Amino acid sequence: MARVFTPFAIGYWRGATALQAWLLTAILGGVDRVIIPEVPYDAERLAHLALQDKRETPANYAVVLICNSAHLEAEQASRYAHLVSAEGSEPSLSSGVVAARLLAHITGEEVFLQPLTYLLRTSAPDGQDLLGAANFAFLAAHLLSEGKFGRMTAFVKDQMWTDVDLSLAIRGTRGVDVATMYDAEGYKPRLSLIWSSASGYG
Repeated sequence: MARVFTPFAIGYWRGATALQAWLLTAILGGVDRVIIPEVPYDAERLAHLALQDKRETPANYAVVLICNSAHLEAEQASRYAHLVSAEGSEPSLSSGVVAARLLAHITGEEVFLQPLTYLLRTSAPDGQDLLGAANFAFLAAHLLSEGKFGRMTAFVKDQMWTDVDLSLAIRGTRGVDVATMYDAEGYKPRLSLIWSSASGYG
């Protein structure tokens, strides 16, 4: 059955590292379009692009990745309020639910929404998971034994397992240069992102 698939990336907010990770995931996973929180989206243009992708795919489907906190352009949020507003005691609708409803409404196609959180961890932790947790625990115990406080364990590029100042956790997110990573008109990651990642961008 031909569909528009909308994977929903729960837990992604803002920041250079998060943006880079999901855009790279989109490139490697063959996603057609990606909606990120840094750029408000036009639902009608997105629907048009998704239908175009669907027509151009031999299997007749399109995949649109919706990142958490993605939001409509202000004018459309007002126009489609009846579709994107929660009803009664219903909690606020997630970005994924909103996008899926709008795509279904505008295109008339069946839209399948899949929160990715439930696909990321569906089995017991493997050896690498257990080793990572153990290393963090050993480092934390070592800090306590030495009377070092105000530190947190971390895995840092080129330093491996280490500890860093706890204040790093509240310094805020780094700015995102959307223009170099993302095509805001086509809702697609720029391929140059691959090379910037390889050279340590972000």
